[in-house]
Amino acid sequence: MCELEAGNLNEVVSAVLQPRILIPVTHLIINRNAWESVPEETRTAIQDALEAAHADIAAQYEAVDSEAIQ
Repeated sequence: MCELEAGNLNEVVSAVLQPRILIPVTHLIINRNAWESVPEETRTAIQDALEAAHADIAAQYEAVDSEAIQ
């Protein structure tokens, strides 16, 4: 809840709802020098895998949203 407290939003927010699908692995943080030392082919493969994972996650969120709206 740090974001709520930092913005003093905890004064007006009485409840927080988390989505049913909560996947923390949607990005990669890596040191620039380390990233640049990885072969280009491997970097491309990593980027493609992350984008594919994001597309799957987005589709799952859309399905849950559709279900909730119904």
